[in-house]
Amino acid sequence: MLRDGRDVAVSLFKEKWIRPLPLDEKSGFQVAALHWLWKLERGRENGKRITSDYLEVRYEDLVGDPQETLRHVSRFIGYDLDYDYIRNHAIGTLVTPNSSFRLATNQYQVPPVRRWKELLSHADIDMLQSTLCTMLRDLGYPIEGCEPPHDPRIHVRRIVYSGLSDFRLWCKTKLETIEHA
Repeated sequence: MLRDGRDVAVSLFKEKWIRPLPLDEKSGFQVAALHWLWKLERGRENGKRITSDYLEVRYEDLVGDPQETLRHVSRFIGYDLDYDYIRNHAIGTLVTPNSSFRLATNQYQVPPVRRWKELLSHADIDMLQSTLCTMLRDLGYPIEGCEPPHDPRIHVRRIVYSGLSDFRLWCKTKLETIEHA
């Protein structure tokens, strides 16, 4: 499942799921965006290894046209994902969406697609778009003024946070392997 990295960064930052390093606290949105980029790059790298068993589905397509998106997924997996049946028998987050941008009435405070446009300052939008522009463009997301970052701090952050994420993943997989041995 792919989702616009700008929306993902807003959610990750708001929920504090991704935190910058102590001397980098003012870069929270960018660190969240870099985490999205890291996950997407790793996921797509692994997807290339299993091409016939790999399908990318855009969250925005699922929200915008769930019936057609589910038909597409159904053809891929060889199983009918009937939208009406799913809606009529919904449980969990299909009934009560799991969103940090939801009101008590289960209505969205801000729509789930392109919320970054409504919630971020122009400066934050420019920073996110310059950080993510190459991947956003590759994925076909509309982007205005896409110019790769020239600020060397962004490149350093990308190296540091990618390495940190790789190390965390390595630790998690190795420790789980050791625990199950």
